[in-house]
Amino acid sequence: MVGEYDAALDHLEYLMSIPGDLGVGALRLDPAWNPVRDHPRFQALIRKYSR
Repeated sequence: MVGEYDAALDHLEYLMSIPGDLGVGALRLDPAWNPVRDHPRFQALIRKYSR
């Protein structure tokens, strides 16, 4: 999904909404998320799921 930020963030939002191993800690630390880390939608997901 190189360069397809909206599609990647749509998929990430879906993954965060279901039970699984993906969590806020991984999103904050995993370098795989560096390309979208500063994107407002990514930041909103971090805030939403940090609660």
